Amino acid sequence: MITYKFLKICIKIHNSFRDNSPHFPLFPIPDSRFPTPDSRLPTQM
Repeated sequence: MITYKFLKICIKIHNSFRDNSPHFPLFPIPDSRFPTPDSRLPTQM
């Protein structure tokens, strides 16, 4: 189970290296829960 803190760290790392690897995700994210990787964290969480 992914925690909110861990998810924030992953997104921070992803944003840091997004310019280096825009075509390859650094970590797997379920498309069903996060259809848009570039979007902010949902307020539901």
